[in-house]
Amino acid sequence: MKMRLISLLVVMALSSLEACRKNDNNFYLQGGIYHADDEIAMPDVRLTVYKQVLQNGIFGSSYSIATSTTTNSNGLYNLTWERENFAELKLIAERNQYVTREIIMDPDDFAPGEIVLKNLEMYTEAFISVRILNTGVSSATDRCLFTFLNANFDCACCSNGWREFQGADIDSTFSCRIYGNRWLKYQRNLGAAEVDSVLVDSIWCPAFQTTDLVLEH
Repeated sequence: MKMRLISLLVVMALSSLEACRKNDNNFYLQGGIYHADDEIAMPDVRLTVYKQVLQNGIFGSSYSIATSTTTNSNGLYNLTWERENFAELKLIAERNQYVTREIIMDPDDFAPGEIVLKNLEMYTEAFISVRILNTGVSSATDRCLFTFLNANFDCACCSNGWREFQGADIDSTFSCRIYGNRWLKYQRNLGAAEVDSVLVDSIWCPAFQTTDLVLEH
C-alpha cells in the first residue's frame, strides 16, 4: 500500500511538472563562456540575444534585443525571454579586450519551457601594424605583394588575401585586429629594380598589444 502511494505521488509530481512546462511561455538559453586557449571560465562576459520578429505580418530586416545578461564568477549564464515567432536569432558575447563572438541560432531549436545549452570560447584581442617601406634603389615599376598565411579568424579581423603596393616611393602602413598570443605567418613577394625575392616568415603577437612589423626593401 505504501509503495502504491509513493508511485502515485511520483506520477502526480511528474504530471504537474509536465503541465508547468506546457504552460511555460518562455525560451531558455544557458551555458558557459571559456577562454579559448586554456578553457578557464570567463566571468563578466556580456551576452545579448537579438531577435528578428514579425512586423505587420512579415519578418523585418532589423534586429531588436530579446534579453541580455552577464556571466557569473564561474563563467555561467542564464538567459530567459518570452516566446515569439522569430525569423532569426543571434547571440553576441562581448568582453573588453576580447574578440566579440556572434553566433546565429536556429529558431527551430527553441521550444517553450525547454532549455537550450550553448557553450562558447572567446579569444584575446591583439593588433598588428604592418609597414611596407622602400629604402633602397627604386623605380616606378617596383611592385610589392603581401599576404597573411594563417589569418583564419572567426571575426571581422585580418584575413588572408594579397595586398599590392607599387611605385618608387613605397611607404604604406596598415593594421588589423587579430587573436592574441598567436604566431602570425606572412609572405612578401618583391619585384624591384635590384632584385626579385620571396620572403616567408612569422611574428609572435602577444595578447592585448599592438605588434609592429616593418618590411624594408
